[in-house]
Amino acid sequence: MNSIRRRSSIGLLALALALAATALHGTEPPVDGLAWLRDLAGNCWRGEQADGTPADLQCYELQFGRHLRGTIEIPGAAGEVPKLRGDSVWSWDPAKQKITVVTWSSSAPVGIIEAAIDGDLVRFTFGPNVRSWWRRTGPDSYTVVRERRDGDAWREERRVSYRRAPGR
Repeated sequence: MNSIRRRSSIGLLALALALAATALHGTEPPVDGLAWLRDLAGNCWRGEQADGTPADLQCYELQFGRHLRGTIEIPGAAGEVPKLRGDSVWSWDPAKQKITVVTWSSSAPVGIIEAAIDGDLVRFTFGPNVRSWWRRTGPDSYTVVRERRDGDAWREERRVSYRRAPGR
């Protein structure tokens, strides 16, 4: 009889934990909120500026099945150490319906920014005068554009096209 109660108690505890997890996280896997960004995982992406010069290398992995972990390296001059190395963790916030990105790097303190999914765009706002958007341009590519406010209009400041880096 004790064995039946014990199994019943364990079963109820497991059910309660599963229900609590569903209530906390919803039925949709958290990584689904990242839209197409989740497809970056498992690969590195080499950036090239509009004039053809190399920009950076970004690599992404899924972490704990619910976050996107990213690294970035901006190269220095030939034979020099990189200009910048950084990491980030991207997480879907269902309450805000936004992506929260925690960043840190060799040249900046820890930062927290938010991104919104807008159709096929991922939009970031960096204060009232700077914003950027990311757009997937194919299964092996995406583009990042940074814009600056110029009076009432927005002016493109930088465009980087990323392609899947071979070998990963």
